[in-house]
Amino acid sequence: MKALTVPIHQHKSSKRTLDRNILSVVSLSIPDLLALMGAVTVAASIILLTVWAAGTELNVFIGAGTWGMGFIFLGLAVDNRGSKAIYQFASGAGLLALAALHTTVSAEFAIVSGVLVATWVAVLMFRHLRPET
Repeated sequence: MKALTVPIHQHKSSKRTLDRNILSVVSLSIPDLLALMGAVTVAASIILLTVWAAGTELNVFIGAGTWGMGFIFLGLAVDNRGSKAIYQFASGAGLLALAALHTTVSAEFAIVSGVLVATWVAVLMFRHLRPET
């Protein structure tokens, strides 16, 4: 019986470079993940606060707050230029419409306005917390 052997060459340097590449990718993504986690936490807390407030009997005050946030977004849209101003104008107009619907139709429209504001806050928090590369 003849046995054929095949030598297997293992390059230890290639395994080390692979480990270094993985560690560098992980170390670069950890600050981004922490920034994302912080932004999602703030957005979730705003949404939960809005859901809680929609269940209370303070519908008039919540509608007035939503109305005020709509005017703030419209003011920011006037102050900015470019595509960001278009999004802020659409958000401001949407908040004004949601405030009117909140006071006349149903209190659950406050939750939709809370989600809209939480989205803006999450994006701004992520941009602020994310390290510059």
